[in-house]
Amino acid sequence: MKLPIPFKPAIWLTTAFLLVAAIVALTRASNSAAYQAVAPATHLNFTGVAQSSPDGQASVISQETTLNAANLADNGQLDGLVVTSGGLSLAATGTHGTYTSGMINSPLAFTTDIVPLWAVELPEGTTLRLETRLSFDQGGSWSEWLNTPEAFYPVRDNLHSGYLIWAGQAETALQVRITLESNVPGLSPEFSELTLAFSDTSQGPSDGEIAGQMARVSSADDVCPVEKPAVVSRTEWGCPDGQASPYRSPQYAPVTHIILHQTETPNNTYPYQDWAGWVRSVWNYHANVLRWGDVGYNYLIDPNGVIYEGRAGGDDVIGIHDTYNSGSMAIGFIGCYGNCDDPRLTTAEPSQAMLDSAAYLMAWKVGQKELDPLISTDYHGHNIPVIAGGRDVTWTSSPGDNIYNKLPYLREQVAEKNDCSSNGLPACQITGVIFDQESYQTGDTINVTVRLADHLGNPLSGAQVTADVTRTDPETQAATGFGFVDRVGEYDGSYSDTDLPGLYAFKFSASDPTNERFAACMASDSVLVEGDAVATPTATTTPTATATDPNGDTPTPTATPTETPTETPTATATLPTDTPTSTPTVTSTPTDTPTPTATVPAGPILLVAPSSQVLPICSAQGTTTVDVEDVSNLQALQLDLVYDPNVVQVIDADPGRDGVQVTVNSIFSGGFIARNEVNTTTGRITFAATLLGSGSINGAQNILTIDWKPQAAGTTALELENVILANGQGQAIASSSLDGAIEVSDSCASATGQLHLQGRSDHSGIVVTNADGGQVETQTDGSFSISGEPPFTFTYPGYLSGQADGALPVEVNQAENGESFQVSQLGTITLLAGDVNEDNIINILDLSLIAQRYRSDDPVADLNDNGVVDLFDLVTAAGNYDQQGPITNWNSE
Repeated sequence: MKLPIPFKPAIWLTTAFLLVAAIVALTRASNSAAYQAVAPATHLNFTGVAQSSPDGQASVISQETTLNAANLADNGQLDGLVVTSGGLSLAATGTHGTYTSGMINSPLAFTTDIVPLWAVELPEGTTLRLETRLSFDQGGSWSEWLNTPEAFYPVRDNLHSGYLIWAGQAETALQVRITLESNVPGLSPEFSELTLAFSDTSQGPSDGEIAGQMARVSSADDVCPVEKPAVVSRTEWGCPDGQASPYRSPQYAPVTHIILHQTETPNNTYPYQDWAGWVRSVWNYHANVLRWGDVGYNYLIDPNGVIYEGRAGGDDVIGIHDTYNSGSMAIGFIGCYGNCDDPRLTTAEPSQAMLDSAAYLMAWKVGQKELDPLISTDYHGHNIPVIAGGRDVTWTSSPGDNIYNKLPYLREQVAEKNDCSSNGLPACQITGVIFDQESYQTGDTINVTVRLADHLGNPLSGAQVTADVTRTDPETQAATGFGFVDRVGEYDGSYSDTDLPGLYAFKFSASDPTNERFAACMASDSVLVEGDAVATPTATTTPTATATDPNGDTPTPTATPTETPTETPTATATLPTDTPTSTPTVTSTPTDTPTPTATVPAGPILLVAPSSQVLPICSAQGTTTVDVEDVSNLQALQLDLVYDPNVVQVIDADPGRDGVQVTVNSIFSGGFIARNEVNTTTGRITFAATLLGSGSINGAQNILTIDWKPQAAGTTALELENVILANGQGQAIASSSLDGAIEVSDSCASATGQLHLQGRSDHSGIVVTNADGGQVETQTDGSFSISGEPPFTFTYPGYLSGQADGALPVEVNQAENGESFQVSQLGTITLLAGDVNEDNIINILDLSLIAQRYRSDDPVADLNDNGVVDLFDLVTAAGNYDQQGPITNWNSE
């Protein structure tokens, strides 16, 4: 590991200034050299409309222009293409050609977004690539060329459409590059027209002006069944069509499913002053550009939890969002939450306010239609969950991984909100969470007090208060629980399982043991634990969760964990309610304790991840990332990564460009990349980039992704050198670096494959065993490599086993040194959940065990790994009733 260089302000400031100056100089030099020839496009006619909301507070302006056979040649440069009466085609016998347009200036004083639409005929064996780049200074500088993926949904006039290109600037200009290719000389695509729609949806009411319409879901906490939460009406958010849709008459169908989507818009309000601006932008895209007549979603929700009315027509109106549409209610989460098609967009986690509003909105609809949110039913021939993602229905990645992975949580929330078994009792409220310190060091005990009140705000005693704790470090997680001692409305507890640094999230729950006084309530808070990981002792004899009795007695556990050399027991304590006793029951559950491989320095750090990995010589590739963590206001950086080219070599991320490059995170798509090059002879990756304007990186962020090809057996260090981080004021950010390493082994796995655990997104920990008893475990994505002879068996607690015999397909991998290897590619298989008693059959015995452990945190019965055994686990197991292992139905990749 590299040691940080002592920080000298003058030297660092000078270096940062030189870096920024060099980047600016490179930008100007690159602009003058490469972009000087970009002439403005001429002879373009723009047509469009300006629409205003009924109250005049909002406006939407759209202008369109079209490039076709009549003006393509006059407004761009041809290379290997010709313009015919039908448009752009490959030159005779040609197989590759490009068209690069001139600078197309937006006709608007301010442009929020641009949408390309095109018509093309693509015979089999031919392809089209359409790229765009932006300028906001009349062509003085340009963003990188970015591919324009095609939207999957229907478009007007049988055209093809790209997604929204976000500008948010005055003096916006666009340049388009069209590449046509063919595998057969003489066979050509025909690109007949390109329409560009420029829009300004920035004018409209602010958040303050619509504050009265904001969804305040907490006001409905005591109501069961759930009432419809407050919704910002179309008129309030500035829809030009008001409450009606004059271009598309509403049609209706009873709702049987709720489908979640993401709008694929930026995760901030710029260029608007409010989130309602994105609602108008999405409305304009759907209604005017695509010509759907109205927005496709029934509702939209912003990160503040504000719910907006979408499609006109009220309850059960049919939207446009998933190919089938009829019988569903569509919710669009405003922002990008993973897998967005526009590489300019960054990915965010949905806010808790957004999730809460979605849960209340869905609970209202589920209650209204008497639907079960925890089951799957038929939807146009597909058996999908009642609450599903767009990807469950049609070809889309929506609503993004970060929302899709929370669907089990949302379904449970909806079910709980419609559970009226509390007979209308008012819910309690957690009015305060008080930690005894602002932050902690590893090994410290965290003391916390929870203040509890009834619905009128009076201190509430006699409750059972517990906490679930999760450490949110990405590599490892600790999930344990503990209880609290009642001090007449204030409940004290302590937590000492803090051997690893990270952000410890506490989820507090309060319930009434009598079920007669109040309904349950919850709250969450988190605290930071800093410092180096504490070495795990070889044996642990006491539980880590403790409780302090106000009488001064020390609780005596009724069970003592068994000493083991590799596992650390955690403890869940069920503590007294109204009258404390001195002997709470303690249940100890052993959990694996990871051994730290490196000490991560405190403060901003640039690191290689994983810190070490082993690649068999016959591997197709391995992957390393360079990430930054714990930074504030990072705008520019440079780095070198040095490796041994005799051991591994970089796989080119962009073969279409000269030289070798690595993959740069999309956060820099709107910035300037000064260097991205690999010297494959000396083994050095050089990278330098800056964000433009007010953009900055805070917290943790991936910077680079590097794919490696093994060359020869050996070990290479991955050393970070010449690292400089700079903030938006041109000042250096003091930081440290953490290097990595790759070992290329001279042995090859005899089998590789991928295993999935039904109902989970984390597929790690599945034990793979060969015929000789050798074992490995799967990675997070379920992948594994193992040597030895078949048959191979695959086991995981709570799941039916899998098996692969000796009749395996064989793939030959050729290493760089000329030696060939045989590797069996097994493909993929999903292990079915529900075999709790591990007899390799799912039957009534398993369902009975899950029922006995209901509402506990039993890790085997918690099939979907959401932290609690619930109805979802029962339904999953019941769906696999009478299934037997071992499972052998492998799917080839």
